[in-house]
Amino acid sequence: MMKVKTDKGENVFRYVGMHKEKFILSSLLSCAGSAAGFAAYILIARIAIGIFLGTADKKHCLFLVLMTILFWIAKVLLMSWSTSVSHDATFLVIREIRTRLIDKLKRVSMGELLEQSSGKLKNTIVDKVGDLEHFLAHLIPEIVADLVIPLLLIIYLFRVDSKMTWLMLATIPVAMFFCCFMMLGYKEKFAKFLQAKKDVNQAVIEYVNGIEVIKTFNQTSNAYEKYAGAVYNNAACGYNALKTSQVFMSLAMAVMEGVLILILPFGWKYYSAGTINAETLLIFVFLSLGIMRPLINAMFASETAEQMKALFEDVKYILELPEFSEQTEPLRIDNREIRLDDVSFSYVGSEAENALKHLNLTIREHETTALVGPSGSGKSTVAKLISGFWKTDSGRVTLGGHPVDAFPQDQLSDQIAYVSQDNYLLNATVMENIRVGRENATDEEVIGAAKQCGCHEFICGLENGYDTIVGDTGGHLSGGERQRIAIVRAMLKDAPIVILDEATAYTDPESETAIQNAISHLTEGKTLIVIAHRLSTVIHAKHIVVMDHGEIADEGTHSELFRRSSLYRDMWKAYSAAEPEVQ
Repeated sequence: MMKVKTDKGENVFRYVGMHKEKFILSSLLSCAGSAAGFAAYILIARIAIGIFLGTADKKHCLFLVLMTILFWIAKVLLMSWSTSVSHDATFLVIREIRTRLIDKLKRVSMGELLEQSSGKLKNTIVDKVGDLEHFLAHLIPEIVADLVIPLLLIIYLFRVDSKMTWLMLATIPVAMFFCCFMMLGYKEKFAKFLQAKKDVNQAVIEYVNGIEVIKTFNQTSNAYEKYAGAVYNNAACGYNALKTSQVFMSLAMAVMEGVLILILPFGWKYYSAGTINAETLLIFVFLSLGIMRPLINAMFASETAEQMKALFEDVKYILELPEFSEQTEPLRIDNREIRLDDVSFSYVGSEAENALKHLNLTIREHETTALVGPSGSGKSTVAKLISGFWKTDSGRVTLGGHPVDAFPQDQLSDQIAYVSQDNYLLNATVMENIRVGRENATDEEVIGAAKQCGCHEFICGLENGYDTIVGDTGGHLSGGERQRIAIVRAMLKDAPIVILDEATAYTDPESETAIQNAISHLTEGKTLIVIAHRLSTVIHAKHIVVMDHGEIADEGTHSELFRRSSLYRDMWKAYSAAEPEVQ
């Protein structure tokens, strides 16, 4: 099996770097706003000193008051501008991450994807990436301002009086000591809290999607207990994650903001001794109050960084999943013969025996190959391996001589139109769902494909015709209607290889006849692989493969198999008994 590509070294700051100019501008604006705020503090200190010393001049004080107001307005405007720029950059980062995640999912094998619950994927792509907004939009610009401006002020205060500056900074080591205790075990507790949030998301999705079954079998109380348990566990984990850290956080903040406990008595002592003047004392009283809050914010940045790192872990996990193929350039395809050489495969997490066992099969180009056999014999598994949904455990699947997993995902997708038993429809119009088969198809081409498939009349009979919204997963339509729209979608794609996995399973006999005729017409010259339990639909296939327990029991035409294969003959007799009209 060929080596697959992964996105190693994923880091949230990699995406920040894509928009670093905006974040730098936001940081500069934040610094300017913070500087304006401290300038206002200094002016207020000057006014207070003048009043305290009796040297205040009325006109000069009015001027300082006016300047203080202007600096404060400048701070508000600059901070608002900084926040606007940082949010703009952050939303670009979030868009980049979400786009990358969705693009990644297209390049990951179905086996890898099915290991992830839908709740986990939703929680990662929607919630966790969205939660990064708070950290990125505020952490980067604000932490820069909270460090740069106080450091510049501290340098200035050292020039004013070093011993008073050391007194002012004496509380910081004590506060950092409490911060260290605050972070003990915080990473593990926060990770547990995030896991609890995942469990809530999964419980909600499971409860909503299974509500019909829950009500039918009167399991409402049991299902609700599971959901309620996930909610209570989420609350408990959130409480426990914050309970211990909150005590040390409060102690750290109390110590930092209690700086006046040192400044006032020692400042008065130095003032009484004549080593500092009143102006110096008042400068330290005022500025120490303003300088500590930014430093506190900077100290708690480590906690914020841990939260952001934990949030990005699941994003990183998805982005580092191995991709189906490392090939980027399209491969040359001289023919579309499909071969399975000594293929063995088992589903992830399945305790059953291998779905396929050393299977060898050749599907010739431009022919119809039918796969028949009992349920669980491996028919659909073959189709999914050919489509590149899974990777083989051993052996290889080739298309035109190239391993399937060597094709770029887009090129492989262009080669195959796949219609399964359970087709997914988007919560969009019928027209938009059909156009998924070929994005650039015109309305006329969509309608033409529907007419060729015998589906035009039933679509026109819907509430709004082709503009009818089908609902989530096509829930506003019947199973047969969803199946027929999926067939039209596949036919519109016009791929050279068509796989129909029980494509008419939910259709009525009249519709099935029309669809079978349309399929026969539309697949002329294509490689057609049909999986069917209704054996009457494949009796004219040139190549019928009988599968049993993951192996090929026999292959040939209908008459050949009926003559020599007891399994095929038994299947035909059982089908004929259930469908008397085929006799």
